[in-house]
This record gives sequence, C-alpha cells and structure tokens, in this order.
Amino acid sequence: RAECSPFFLSLKTPKDESGFRIITPTPKMIDTSEFVESLLDRMSRFNVKPDTIAYRTAIQAWAMIGDGNRANKCLQKMCSLFHQGKTWVKPDREAFHSVLRAYARGPKTPETMNHCYELVKQMQDFHLQGGWDTVPDTFTYNTVLTCLLHNQHVCDAVNQAETLFHENMDGLRDTTSYNILLEVYGGQGMASEAATLLEQMFDEHQN
Repeated sequence: RAECSPFFLSLKTPKDESGFRIITPTPKMIDTSEFVESLLDRMSRFNVKPDTIAYRTAIQAWAMIGDGNRANKCLQKMCSLFHQGKTWVKPDREAFHSVLRAYARGPKTPETMNHCYELVKQMQDFHLQGGWDTVPDTFTYNTVLTCLLHNQHVCDAVNQAETLFHENMDGLRDTTSYNILLEVYGGQGMASEAATLLEQMFDEHQN
C-alpha cells in the first residue's frame, strides 16, 4: 500500500466548468479508499484515538473518487462520536465540504440533492449548538449549486438554484456562483434570464 499517496497525488481526471473533477472510479481507486478508511479501525485496535484529522482524511479519500454516500457515512460516524463526548473527533467545515465535494464529483441520483441540503442544515445546526466554525460559506453553496447543475434527476433545478443564489447567498456570491447559475440558465435555453443575471453580476462587481 506504499503507493497510496502518489496514487492520489497523480489522479488526473476531466474537470467540469465549475472546477470539480468528474470521477469514474476504478476498482483500484475504490480499494485504496477502502484501505484509508480501514486505518480508522486499525488505530482503535491499537488504542490510538482517531481524531478529526484522521476522520477527515478518510472522508477525503472517498471524496477524491466521488463516492458521496461513503464519505457521508464517515462524517455521520464522526458526528455521532462527537455527540457521545469524544471531543477530539469534532466535525469541522472542511469535513462537511469534503462530503459535498464528493457528491459534486460523483454520479447523481434522485437523493443527491436531499443529502446536500441535509448537510447544509447540519452545518448550520452544529454552528448554532456550539459556536463551531461550520457555518455554510461561499464554497458550501457553490458546491450545492454544482450538484444541481449536473443532476439530471432534478425537475426544478432552475427554481432550486435561484432560491439558493438569491435567498441563501446574500453577501456570499462570487464569480463562480454567477457562472454556475449562468450555466443552469444556459442548459435550459433561458437567454433572457442569463442576460439579466449578467447585468446583476456587473452591477454587484462595480458596487
């Protein structure tokens, strides 16, 4: 397994317009991610406490191959342990972002957006409960927008994207946010809406 690190470092796959790599995992890639996650159990057997960094690494291993469900499973275990009083396994924003990144990179299903919205809600709840730095930010919402952009199972993608963009991203929108929504409009042939959004983008930039 000595090749694990260089394997991930050398992973090169196509990117979509939002900068996320489109992943089609091979058996070797899946096997490598399985190995990384298995280290958590090995650490426990040797009385070594897996901490936030250890769990985050396992989550990122699944994120790199676009397996959102496996990444989310690791995250939820992490959250459960933290709620049991194991404070050294505190979920952080990067852990949540890695799961969202996994859903953005991987294959989309009818449940993908539900998982994304639940993760955003969970981030908000963690922040409100203890003041932890898990409040959703620009990257959070841009990643959810990317999942909408590439999910063919969503019937009202435009409505959901507009709601996120206008109601949840006040003060958080950046160029990437605008570009993703422009792509959503472009995919639906909504030229007038795209032109209006482009004007808004220019106005916001000037102000």
